[in-house]
Amino acid sequence: MAKVKLKLAVLFLAVLLVLFSGPAAAEKQKVISDKNEYGGKTVEMTFESGDKLYGDAAKEIMYYGRNGKIKQEYFSAPGFAKEKGISKKTAFFDGKGKMTKAELLFTDEFAGEKGVKRSVTDFDGNEAEIKEELFYTEKFAYEKGFSRDISHFGGNGKITRREFFYTDRFADEKGYNRLIAYLDDNEKAERQEIFYTDIFAHEKGVGRSVTYFYNNNDIFEKDEYFFTDKFADERGVKKKFVYRDSNGTVTQEESFYTDKFSNEKGVDRSVTLFDGSGKMIEEKLFYTDRFADKGKYYKAIAYFDGNEEIKEEELFYTDKFAEETGVSRSITHLDNEGKMTKAEYYHTDKFAGEKDYDKSTAFFDADGKLIKNEYYKNGKPAEAK
Repeated sequence: MAKVKLKLAVLFLAVLLVLFSGPAAAEKQKVISDKNEYGGKTVEMTFESGDKLYGDAAKEIMYYGRNGKIKQEYFSAPGFAKEKGISKKTAFFDGKGKMTKAELLFTDEFAGEKGVKRSVTDFDGNEAEIKEELFYTEKFAYEKGFSRDISHFGGNGKITRREFFYTDRFADEKGYNRLIAYLDDNEKAERQEIFYTDIFAHEKGVGRSVTYFYNNNDIFEKDEYFFTDKFADERGVKKKFVYRDSNGTVTQEESFYTDKFSNEKGVDRSVTLFDGSGKMIEEKLFYTDRFADKGKYYKAIAYFDGNEEIKEEELFYTDKFAEETGVSRSITHLDNEGKMTKAEYYHTDKFAGEKDYDKSTAFFDADGKLIKNEYYKNGKPAEAK
């Protein structure tokens, strides 16, 4: 995420509030419009030696509505502009005296040094800052890659969210044109949301992503990818979540499938687990209700060996199937050729009460023929009734 100096305009906020808090003591006032676009008068004030704003303001223009002041423009005097870097300030009011928005236009000198040419700040009903938008110079935008950013503030005055809007040049190179950083109480990024360009989305299939950070802000904890309609329709996946450990190694992937894919394949969602070397060790499939009613099970887990070959498969059966058969879960063991060698069945409490065992195991030979059955109750061998 790009790093820039925060809240540049806030440096001038105290001055802004003082200047716009009440009428200036001006000797020269002139009504330049009896009825402006707000329905009231427009008054221009200029200042002479001894006036409150003499030396700070070249002139000030007040726009009144039917119920009070609506807009106030403050044009800086040359000395003030050079010292503060502000050439013009504009404040907007709710008609009852409370400021709702303020705009600062910076001097060319200030803009050249700081890279900011304009700022717009929004306030709530208590005149507390809730949003600040900064507009950058072409030079700054060319060097940093973004031309504008917006900071959103919480009730404690701290930034809770920042939005960056990138230049076409940057977007063409990096593949995204907008980024939102969500900040914690220490104003450090805890997650960021990226919006990709149409070209990138068309090529890669990803329209948006969300990344979550560990506390140190350097390692990604989780990535969420939201795919385009075209990609989703072709691949059957509408979004994918990727989880990482504190070292940045992928430990889990979670895929969410489209309605079309789910209706055809019966799978609504899947979760894949990986070991430290990136090899798949487990895959969970979550089935739709429609498939579960037909296939008799609602979840399946495949367990893999070091070569990513399936060695075990675990099935979780529906309540209806369990009621009919007495089996709520089963685990199938496979040999190196994928042939079943053993099947474990976990029975319902009702079945266990009738048969006097809660687990049964079937053993098979190389041809798939049953060799024997074993029965258990509470983990100990038992006899079947």
